[in-house]
Amino acid sequence: MTDSTFETPILTRLLEGGVIDQPIYEAARSKLQALEKEPFATLGEGLHWLVEQEVLSLPQLGEIEDKADMEEGFASNELRRQALDECGEVLAQRIALRRQQEAISFGDLFPGPWWAWLLGVGALVGAACWYFLTPAAVPSCDESEVTSAIRAGLFT
Repeated sequence: MTDSTFETPILTRLLEGGVIDQPIYEAARSKLQALEKEPFATLGEGLHWLVEQEVLSLPQLGEIEDKADMEEGFASNELRRQALDECGEVLAQRIALRRQQEAISFGDLFPGPWWAWLLGVGALVGAACWYFLTPAAVPSCDESEVTSAIRAGLFT
């Protein structure tokens, strides 16, 4: 079923350290066989990869965290705590990178200082309000509409 020559040292450390169980290990190995090597270099990256590939669900990751919290003082918990701490660092780095990319794309969308854009939008809104909300001008006495209305009123 599994190729015994296929090496997965980090995944094996996660299994032997009690971080993941055998079914998760087997599912991860089957996904890794297509790649022919592990795409992660640390325990935390491996744990994050398992979540990212949906081999390990978020509730299962929560259970691992709960178990690490319950067994805080035990030596057998060191590898689990290390993997979770590294996974948290990887997640924090990815979130920071994502925010940086979003800030860059927002800046590309609206180049220049933000106050200039705000001033421009305010001017457009003000002009639209002036155009649509001001009343029409009162006609002068010598306009054709006024004179025809007066004549019609006098002769009827």
